[in-house]
Amino acid sequence: MKVLFITSWYPREENPVSGIFIREHAKAVSLIDQVAVLYGYQSDKVKKLYEVGVENEENIRVFRVRYKKITKTDV
Repeated sequence: MKVLFITSWYPREENPVSGIFIREHAKAVSLIDQVAVLYGYQSDKVKKLYEVGVENEENIRVFRVRYKKITKTDV
């Protein structure tokens, strides 16, 4: 079976304990199934509208989608 976690909380460099329970749950599920995590969060470091990064972390494929906060001046 394939399992996808869609979340707005997940550990990252700036906040390594954010959503740690989701990572631990994904690690447990990955022992018997294929697991991927789709993690979206707002970042001030994004130059475009959004950026996507893909990493493999402990047998879990993690898709990080960083998006820019839209302001009135951007519209």
